[in-house]
Amino acid sequence: MPLIETCKLNAIDPEAYLAWLFGKLAHPRRLADVDELLPWAYAAPLKATRAVSAAA
Repeated sequence: MPLIETCKLNAIDPEAYLAWLFGKLAHPRRLADVDELLPWAYAAPLKATRAVSAAA
C-alpha cells in the first residue's frame, strides 16, 4: 500500500509525515531501523501527545 494511503488510514497528515520522514532520511540509518520510519512510528508520539492534551 502506498505511504500516502497508509497515512490516511492511520489518520496521519501525509504532508507532515513526509516532512518528518525526509528529515529522518537526512541522517544515516541501518536497514534494521527501517521500522522507525513507517507511518505508525510517526503516529505513536502524536497519539500520546493528544491523549495527554485531552486529559488536561
